[in-house]
Amino acid sequence: MKYIKYVIGLLAVAAATVSCEKHELIYQGQELVGDKAMFHVCYFEPLTSVAANHIDSVYVNGKYYGGVGGSGQLQVANLLPTSGTRYYTAPAGKTQITLYKKGSVVYDKTVDLKSGKQDVYVPGLTMDPIVIDVAPFNNTSAPEAGKFDTDSVLSVRLINFLYEPDGNGGVVPTTRKVQYQWRNNSGEKDENGQYYWHNIGEPIAFGEASARAQVIVDKTHFGGSGFNTQGSCRINYRTVDAATGQELTTDYWTGYIGRGVDHIYWGVFGTTPSGFQKAKYTQFTMLG
Repeated sequence: MKYIKYVIGLLAVAAATVSCEKHELIYQGQELVGDKAMFHVCYFEPLTSVAANHIDSVYVNGKYYGGVGGSGQLQVANLLPTSGTRYYTAPAGKTQITLYKKGSVVYDKTVDLKSGKQDVYVPGLTMDPIVIDVAPFNNTSAPEAGKFDTDSVLSVRLINFLYEPDGNGGVVPTTRKVQYQWRNNSGEKDENGQYYWHNIGEPIAFGEASARAQVIVDKTHFGGSGFNTQGSCRINYRTVDAATGQELTTDYWTGYIGRGVDHIYWGVFGTTPSGFQKAKYTQFTMLG
């Protein structure tokens, strides 16, 4: 009996020794060392989104980064990598962006990238790339007006790549400054009984991004998802000509509490020539 107890004791010690052994969990990924730029390549020429207008492959500093043989074509009004939370990397500094269609170079420009996250926008194949910083998603400003039931916020900004007809069958970048606005059809109304439009940042010109703003997601109004839910409702948006007050383009999106989104205003405002895209918004979800 003593022998059996002795064996059992040895087994218990062995089990304890094994259970205390350290094991390192290794996850596949790329460690960012030194002065690295993290970026998306975004293509927003104001063309209709058909295969003939898409970019077949993207090279950065002469190295293949993505395309038909990799993560898919760079389509009109889209980005590579095809996620707001995944980024390409390259050394910070002068960076060559080369785009191909059918084996031919259609774009070859150099842009300055800095350490950290940013987006490289190609607004046209004859134009220099424009770098837009990935703005912080946290907001310190208070909501502008109104008191709401079970509400919270999402973060929104506008990036302006709007074109207008040139009168000769082509298009040119807009010279307007546009003001972006939102409302969710709840809260306070103006003297005409209309729900207030709230500004998102200040008016911006072509190639600029507005400041981020808090947008109220009121779950109990306008198709909201109700109490004890993730939290969403319909949010209306519009752009206004800052100089004249003219309403330009309207649309709506379902807004979700806690997310950060970029709205890109692009296409052609006015009588749109054949082959070009009418003015619209594209949404990139950057957080959530």
